[in-house]
Amino acid sequence: MSIKRILRIALLLLLFIPSAAVHADTQKTVLRFRFWGDFKEIAIINKTVEAFERDHPGVTVRAERQPPGDEYAQKLIVEQAAHLTPDVVFCGGNYPQFAGRGILADLTPFLKADPSVNLNDYYPQLVNVFQSGGKTYAIPRDIAPMGLVYYNKTLFDKAHLPYPDGSWSWDYKPHPERGNQDFLTVAQKLTHHGQTSADTVYGFAGGWSEQTMNNFVYSSGGSFVDDIKAPKKLLYNDPLVVNAMQLTVDMIQKYNVSPSTIELQSSAVGPHELFTQGKLAMYCTGIWEVPRFRDEIKDFDWDIAAFPAGPKGQRGVMTGWSGYGITSDSKHKQESWELVKYLAGVKGLSGLAKSGLAQPSIAKLADSPLWLDGSRPRNRKLTIDEVPYVHFEVLSPSWPEITSIITPKLELVWNGTLTAQQAVDLFMPPAQAKLDQINHPPYHPTLNWGAGFGAMLVITLLIVAWVWQGARQDLKLGRKIGSGAEAKAGYAFISPWLIGAIVFVLGPMLVSLMLAFTSWDMIAPAKWVGTGNFAEMAHDEHFFKSMQVTALYTIFSVPLGVAGSLGLALLLNTKIKGQTVFRTLYYIPAVASSVAASLIWLRLFNPESGLLNYMTAVLHLNPLLHALGLTDPAKGYVNWLGSEKTALGSLVVMSLWGIGGGMVIYLAGLQGIPQSYYEAAEIDGATVFQKFRHVTLPLLTPTIFFTLIMGVIGSLQTFTQGFVMTQGGPNNATLFYVLYLYQNAFTFMKMGYASALAWVLFIVVLVITALQMKMSRWVHYEGAEK
Repeated sequence: MSIKRILRIALLLLLFIPSAAVHADTQKTVLRFRFWGDFKEIAIINKTVEAFERDHPGVTVRAERQPPGDEYAQKLIVEQAAHLTPDVVFCGGNYPQFAGRGILADLTPFLKADPSVNLNDYYPQLVNVFQSGGKTYAIPRDIAPMGLVYYNKTLFDKAHLPYPDGSWSWDYKPHPERGNQDFLTVAQKLTHHGQTSADTVYGFAGGWSEQTMNNFVYSSGGSFVDDIKAPKKLLYNDPLVVNAMQLTVDMIQKYNVSPSTIELQSSAVGPHELFTQGKLAMYCTGIWEVPRFRDEIKDFDWDIAAFPAGPKGQRGVMTGWSGYGITSDSKHKQESWELVKYLAGVKGLSGLAKSGLAQPSIAKLADSPLWLDGSRPRNRKLTIDEVPYVHFEVLSPSWPEITSIITPKLELVWNGTLTAQQAVDLFMPPAQAKLDQINHPPYHPTLNWGAGFGAMLVITLLIVAWVWQGARQDLKLGRKIGSGAEAKAGYAFISPWLIGAIVFVLGPMLVSLMLAFTSWDMIAPAKWVGTGNFAEMAHDEHFFKSMQVTALYTIFSVPLGVAGSLGLALLLNTKIKGQTVFRTLYYIPAVASSVAASLIWLRLFNPESGLLNYMTAVLHLNPLLHALGLTDPAKGYVNWLGSEKTALGSLVVMSLWGIGGGMVIYLAGLQGIPQSYYEAAEIDGATVFQKFRHVTLPLLTPTIFFTLIMGVIGSLQTFTQGFVMTQGGPNNATLFYVLYLYQNAFTFMKMGYASALAWVLFIVVLVITALQMKMSRWVHYEGAEK
C-alpha cells in the first residue's frame, strides 16, 4: 500500500472521529449547572455530578463554578435577560433576586408528579423560604445557623473558666455577680490586651459586625422588618434593635472584648485567622468553618457552644441557607429536575455532610451518624438543636436598595463615629421612604419598543443630515482637501472604523438614551417613565453625594497629576546615566493593572503596618495629624481608608501612581522645544526659573491643555479605586459617580435610572470640555495666526 493511500485513509479517519464524537454527544442531553464554593466544596460537588452522570447515562452535566457574592447574581440576571441562563442553579442569599425576577421555574408540578421527593423530609423553615404564592422555586440543600460559638479550650483553661454549656445569657452590660452565666463577663475574663493588636487575645468576635448585631436582635426578641418576604415597615427604631446595635459596638469600643475593623485590617487577618492562631477565645460563625479548623488547628482543642440567650431568656440566631432550582428558560426541565432532586437528595447531600461543610437540609439525614460522626466538634448535635431558633434575613429582591441607605450609617456606628440611636435617626426616614416608594410604585405604561426604535432612527437620520449638510457647506465654501477620488479612498479606508463606531458606539448610546426614559430591570417589560428618572435625581441624596465626591476628586487629582507629570518629565529630560531605566520604571505603573495597583495601595494604607503610617511616625508627623483631627484617638494613627476625613484624600494621593503616563507626553513636548530658544534666553541673562516660565511653559501649553482635558474626563469616570478599595465607603465618602451608576445598573437592577445617570455624566463631560475649549486662549500654538 502506497504512502499516499495510507495518508488518505488516516485523513478520512481523522475526519470521521470528530463527527462520530459530535454525533455521540448529540444523543446526550447537556445540562449547565451553576454553583459557587471553595476548593473542597468544588471537589465534592464534582464527584456528586459524576455519580449523577453514571446513574443517568443519557445526561451530561457541565458544572460551572462562579465566585460568590453580588457578581454571582448579577451574571445570572444578565444571562436571563439574554435567555442564556444555565439549567440548574445553586442559590442562597441571592435567591430573592432570582425568584423575584422570574428566573426560577415553579417546581410544584414536578413535586406533584414525583412521589420520591417529599418536602416534609426537609426542615420546614427552609421549605418555607423557597415558597411563595403557593409555589415552590427551589429544593433546600443545607441550613447553617450562625450562632455557633467556637471556643478555645486552652484559653478557657488558662482563665480558669468552665466550658460554656449553652445555659449562659447576655445583657446590655456585664453582670460579674452572675459569673460564668454572664456572656460579657466571660468575654472580659478571656480578653488580654498586649502592646499591639498582634499581642492581644480577644474574648469574642463574630464573622462581621452585622452578624453579631443580628444575633443580639433575634435573641432579644427583635426584628428589622414587619415581614421578611414582603416588608412594609422598617423596625430599626425599635429599642430592641437600637440597643443590640449599640451593644455590638460597645463590645469593641467600651468593653474592649472584640477586635475592631481597623485592628483586623492592621493585622491583615480576619476572625477566622485570629481563632486558629489562638488569639481569639470565642468565634461566632457557621458550621462551614469545621473542615478548615480540622486542618489548621493543631495546638489546642476546640468545640462549639450555643449563642447565649437574650436578657429575657429568648433564643435566636441568624442563619445561612441554600438550595437548588431550575431556571425558567431551561430547555431540559425534566432532566434538570432529575439533577435537582439528586443534588438535594440523600446521595447528593451525603458528600457535603461527611466533609463537615454543610448541614443537610433533610432532617433525618442531619440527625444521623453521617452528620453526627463523633469527630470534632464533639458538640455537633448543637447544629440540630439550633434550627428551631434560626431567623432569616429579608427575602425581598429590592432589599439591596434599602441596605444601600442603611449600611453607610452602620459603618459609622462600628467605627465609633455615631451612636446607634444617631445612626438610626439618620437612615430611618430615607430608608422608609425608599421602601414605601418600592411598595407603591406609580403606574407607568409599557414601553413600545417599535416607537422607541423609530425615534432612534429619526435621531440617527437627523445626525446624518446634520453631518451631510456640514459637508455640503464645506464644499460650497471651498473647504476641500484633495481630489474626489482621494476623498472616496479615504472614506473607504476609514469605513471599518465608521461602521464600528455607528454599530458599537452610536447604537448603544441611542439605546441608552431611550432607556434613560424608562424603568427597566433587564427582565421585566420596560416601563415608560418619561423624565421620571431625571426628576428622581433631584431627590436622590446618593446622586448628589456621588457628584460631590467626583467633583472634589477631580479638583484635586487633576492639577496634582498635571504638576506631578510635568515635574517628573523635567527631571527625566536631563541627560543622566540610566535615564531610560528611570523613565521605564516611572512609566510601568501607568500601564499596570488598576486592580493590582489598588491591592498594593491597600497595603500601603494599612493603618497599623502600612508604609504611609510608618513614614508619618518616622517623620514625627503624628502630633500634627492629631491636631488636625485625622488620627484615631484610641490608636494614635491615621485610618486612611476607614475614616471619612481621609478616605477621599488618600485616593487623591494614590492618583499620583499613574503620573508616568503623563510624563511620557510631557517628555515628547519638552523634546519638541528647539534648543535655540534656551540659548537665546541664556544670552539675554535668563535664570533657570525664567527660562521655565517664559520658554518652557508657553511652548508646553498645548501639551498641558491636552493632558488637562484628558485628566478631567478620566477623573470624572473614576471607578476602580472606589470599587476595589473602599466599596464607596466609609459613609459614601468615596462613592464616585460611575460607581453609583454601576450599583444602580447591576446591584439594584435599575437599568433605566443608570442610563439616565450615564447621560447626565455625558452632558457634564461635554459641557466641561466645551468650557475648557472656550477658555483655551492661554494655549500657545507656535506658528498659529494671531
